[in-house]
Amino acid sequence: MRPEATLVRAAQRRDRSAFDELATLHRDRLRLHCYRMLGSYHDADDAVQDTFLRAWRSLGGFEERSGIGTWLYRIATNTCLNMIRNRPRVVVPTHVTLGARPAAADVAWLEPYPDAQMPAPVEDQPEARIVAKEATRLAFVAAVQLLPPRQRAVLLLRDVLMWSAAEVADALGTTVPAVNSALQRARSRLGEPRDVDAYSADVEAIVDKFVLRWEALDIEGIVALLTEDAVMAMPPDPAWYFGRSEIGGFFATVPANGRIDLIRLVRTRANGQPAAAAYIPVEEGGYEGYGLMVFDTTGDRISGIIGFSGARLMEMFRLPDRLPTEDR
Repeated sequence: MRPEATLVRAAQRRDRSAFDELATLHRDRLRLHCYRMLGSYHDADDAVQDTFLRAWRSLGGFEERSGIGTWLYRIATNTCLNMIRNRPRVVVPTHVTLGARPAAADVAWLEPYPDAQMPAPVEDQPEARIVAKEATRLAFVAAVQLLPPRQRAVLLLRDVLMWSAAEVADALGTTVPAVNSALQRARSRLGEPRDVDAYSADVEAIVDKFVLRWEALDIEGIVALLTEDAVMAMPPDPAWYFGRSEIGGFFATVPANGRIDLIRLVRTRANGQPAAAAYIPVEEGGYEGYGLMVFDTTGDRISGIIGFSGARLMEMFRLPDRLPTEDR
């Protein structure tokens, strides 16, 4: 890989291979930023493609007042803002702001993000107010979707990417006072960032127990793994479930009419969290990919489950479309 400055100069001379190398260097980080803006992995992928198309067309105007990465983030952020304008406005019920209803129940386009496609961490990155792990969790991404678009962009640029207020104002074509005001309102709506513990094997062990009890059709055992105030949501369905009793009742009656032991679970990871892909039996034999559950944990219990349906999730997470009959 050639040095970035060399690639930029070559790309400005319309060297497409140099530009493609630049795109490779920045693609993963831009996609994650767009995902935080948009809440959808597929929309984020589209936004990154559009970002690179716009960048290629306007690269001659890049004045190197900032790094190429910063310039690309500017384009990506404004591309996302344009995409958000075409979405329906989310009307947030009062009880969302009070913290009872999970934000995921009101974000119809929410999708998980495969850990396998997360960018490598940057060791010399300045300490952010909202650390990268917290800013990738599904609950955070869903909550950010309920912010007005400009507040969302300001929050992510200031508190996650650690841009200065002046840099954000320049990128969004506004003023520093307007940026500071938007940031204050966004922080007020989101509350203080969660203190995310370092990843540990204990988190995986909790979900391992969940899978074992699922396969044993042990609904009571599953319920015992939940916190009293656990919540479950399944976007795009606005329905949600609160507490052990409601979630246990759902598992006992809805998936496979309560025969959850017929559904195979395959462990994976999404949004920096433990997850499990679900495979349902099919008439011709074997199991077909159906959906994905992403788990949030508090202490030694599961405090949140967000479920997603759709066979394309298997491809996103590089999992097989089908499992053979004997696979368990």
